[in-house]
Amino acid sequence: MVFATVIPSFLVSDSIKMISSSNFTIVAGVGPISTIVLAAIFLNETLSLLQLFGALLVIIGILLVSLKKGNNL
Repeated sequence: MVFATVIPSFLVSDSIKMISSSNFTIVAGVGPISTIVLAAIFLNETLSLLQLFGALLVIIGILLVSLKKGNNL
């Protein structure tokens, strides 16, 4: 139980300290997409069009945030 709750919390805190919180937000946004891809590969889950559309929206959001952040440097 400690491995699934306490240790990830400490890892998130340390990663935010190592990189800025805005960079961590971009990285964390990829989490749901990787979950969908891994479920499709390893669990043979079928993806609906709505799920694919949602994944596309997340990817577009991550790209927009990344591009906007790049312009502010």
